[in-house]
Amino acid sequence: MQPLRVCSWNVNGLRSLPSPLKVILDSLDADIICLQETKTSRDLGSKWSCVDAYNSYFSHCTLKVGYSGVAIFCRDPLKPIAATEGFAQTLAYIDQYSLSCENGVFPESGVEICPKDLKAIDSEGRFLVAFFPPQAIRRLDDLRIGPNRPLAVISVYVPRVSPDDPNRVNFRSKFEELFSVCVNKLLRHNHVVISGDLNVYHTILDHCEPEIVTLETHTIVYRQWLNSLLTPHSRDPQIPASDDYPLPGNFVDIFRHVHPTRKDGFTCWSARTGARETNYGVRLDYILLDEVLATWFDRCTAHTLCADHMTNITGSDHCPTWTHLPLCLDVNGLNYPLPALCSRNWPQCQAKQVGLKEFLVAGPPAIGPPSTAGDNKKSGGLPCEHGSSTKNRNGQPKLKQMCLGISRSVSSNVDQFPPVLRKEQPLRETNSVESADNLEVIRLQEIVEQTDAKKAQQSAAAWQRLLSGPKKAPRCRGHNEPCVLRSVKQASTNSGSKRGRRFWVCARPQGSKDNPVARCSTFIWDDQYVP
Repeated sequence: MQPLRVCSWNVNGLRSLPSPLKVILDSLDADIICLQETKTSRDLGSKWSCVDAYNSYFSHCTLKVGYSGVAIFCRDPLKPIAATEGFAQTLAYIDQYSLSCENGVFPESGVEICPKDLKAIDSEGRFLVAFFPPQAIRRLDDLRIGPNRPLAVISVYVPRVSPDDPNRVNFRSKFEELFSVCVNKLLRHNHVVISGDLNVYHTILDHCEPEIVTLETHTIVYRQWLNSLLTPHSRDPQIPASDDYPLPGNFVDIFRHVHPTRKDGFTCWSARTGARETNYGVRLDYILLDEVLATWFDRCTAHTLCADHMTNITGSDHCPTWTHLPLCLDVNGLNYPLPALCSRNWPQCQAKQVGLKEFLVAGPPAIGPPSTAGDNKKSGGLPCEHGSSTKNRNGQPKLKQMCLGISRSVSSNVDQFPPVLRKEQPLRETNSVESADNLEVIRLQEIVEQTDAKKAQQSAAAWQRLLSGPKKAPRCRGHNEPCVLRSVKQASTNSGSKRGRRFWVCARPQGSKDNPVARCSTFIWDDQYVP
């Protein structure tokens, strides 16, 4: 029996993947594939939503187009018995609980949130759960029995926020609270697997610049939240304790459990700086197993279970991460229909395709008597409402006649207008008006001359740049290689530079300072550089 395999990947746009989706899904070789940042909507085409040999489930962002979104693809014959999107729907499925509009308090949690905020969080399409019944899976350490509870697999995309945006900081805080509440409720009656982009690094091993980890104060609260999900053995002792999370968690970071000291296990890199070439990134993508599943994972000595990243899979600024589960599929327990959330129920996935044979079948005959060659000749072609085409063609005036007629009409109309009589004005008033007009004309002429001179200078400079060609690139100090020209993207930098200001940097990909293959420290403002 083969162990079930779960894979998680932030695809940064499902439609932007370089190959057909089935080819990519097959290359992941997983039974359950959790995708994040799909950037899809309900009108997603069938070639993405109905992939052959997979049943899929989506949660879209309903506020923006091409933003956020998560999905779960299950490789046939494995299929969930239920699927829920969003916190409200998942909580309702767990215990038929609906949020009270009066007090907005989750029972037994202390989390307060109004229904409007809950709807706003769920509308971004960041949380999706697939439930698999106990009869469909078996434990690998003992094939005679199955787990005593269902398996819930979560695909989650935690919001990335800037510390300068208080609204989004509060949004993420509420999201984390709801996530913790929902996960704890799921754990009561389910085995739980959390897979997704949590948008936070955990320990200094998960960051390419460990010294930054100790300096970034705004990320400490997010690291505390991640720490709170983990068992005491999986926690980072260097992260200070928080009164907001007094109880220990119930999950194990399976990658770090298998690779406790690995330093290069990154899953996200900057595409702009080419940092993937030097593996200069961070680990933001995780698969967390509940404590019971992690214990079974260690017991499966008869099978080589593992967890790792797939850095060879490209198409996104993230790479997939995967793990084996200490479970296997029981095909005899799959006698249940697909959930209502399955994309196979969408209209675009149920449209009947017209076969070639049906397409070539002649349609019904046209209504009315058939026309003959004699009829066409008699009528002179297409019927005309105002007579035959010959008559219209003969009656059409020529261009010369039209112009002559217009000229005569204009002349006759001008002659009909009486001459305009102007009153005589006093000479003194006329002279003063003419003087003011002359001054105004002089001022306008000076403005026009200044504008023309400025335009001439700009035009001359543009022609000079065009004729002389682009500015010769400076060479970097570290490798003596030509630099590349970049521009400031943010509104303003700490030094006061505005968006659009250009600068030269080393052309090599970003990397650590002690990496001779990586980018050196060369930095030159373009407006201060003279070749």
